[in-house]
Amino acid sequence: MTRPRAAPDPSRGSGTAPVPAAPRPGRWPSLDVLRGLALAMMVLHHFLEWTGGSARRRLVGFDGFALTDLAAPAFALGLGAAAFLVGQQVRPAGERTVRSPRAARALRRYGEVLALGLAIDVAVGGGIDGGGVLLTLAALGVVVSALSAAGVTRPAVWWAIAAGAVLAAVPVADPDAVGVLGRLWAGSFSIVVYGTFAAAGAALAAGARGRGEAGLPLLRVAGLVVALGSAAYLLVPDRLAPNGLWPPARHPGHLGFTMWGLAGSLALWALVRAALPATTLLGAGLARAGQRTLSFFGAHYVVKLVLQHTGLQGTLSSWRWTLTAVLAAVAATALAMAPRPARSAASPRR
Repeated sequence: MTRPRAAPDPSRGSGTAPVPAAPRPGRWPSLDVLRGLALAMMVLHHFLEWTGGSARRRLVGFDGFALTDLAAPAFALGLGAAAFLVGQQVRPAGERTVRSPRAARALRRYGEVLALGLAIDVAVGGGIDGGGVLLTLAALGVVVSALSAAGVTRPAVWWAIAAGAVLAAVPVADPDAVGVLGRLWAGSFSIVVYGTFAAAGAALAAGARGRGEAGLPLLRVAGLVVALGSAAYLLVPDRLAPNGLWPPARHPGHLGFTMWGLAGSLALWALVRAALPATTLLGAGLARAGQRTLSFFGAHYVVKLVLQHTGLQGTLSSWRWTLTAVLAAVAATALAMAPRPARSAASPRR
């Protein structure tokens, strides 16, 4: 006598085509994909930088701004949007009290980002100097989430904050800043400069409340950023970009970086949303990479440590080593994108 078969579980899909997991409520899948793509760009930039010197001379772009320089602005833009959504979960609109468990989870996550940034400082620099992007992202995450939870939910206010950061960047930004707080405030990853991207992300999230990521006018906003930024530069060039608006330049962090970095990141996000949804094979892989950003961010610094301790950092600039660095970055990204091994039905649960 044969046993009756159990009714098929539609959530499992077929044996050859697993159904992508539905996103958690309040989570925008395109943000994970954007983070995954930014992670791939960052790894490529770093591998080329660490092996043969200036990555900008070995990549598509300008002398002061390569395509991969969009990675950090894209991280900050996505962080701003995600941190705003987290703040709304910490204290939803209409509620007077803070949801302590959600606030604790958010602080723990930002604490992990901060701790990893400090650990990387110690490992590769021999001390804590505060010059990395993770410290800036952790601080911005706390600020944006706190303001969102406090009731700062009007897009116009967030855009005003972004504009204020652009204006403050010229007197504040200083590539020679020293000390943890000095570098966090004014260094290569100045919280003021990157506050432009985070505030813009929060403004977009605030404007899309109740409509989800489909309501984000990413390309239209990118065009407005370039138009308004160019007009403002023509009016007060010395206040916004003393070194000029074109070509784009990563340093020192004036409008020649923030305008092009924000517009480029918005265009990148629009491309991801339209062509790489998390329901596609590549989009799902990049989303997995985005969800693992923190661990792979830390892991890829092992390459720099090896190059430092062998005395090879910056000496491998031939085309063969350029190709090797590119292939290594592709392999690292593929590893970050790989699905987790399926758990065997017979394996005991812990």
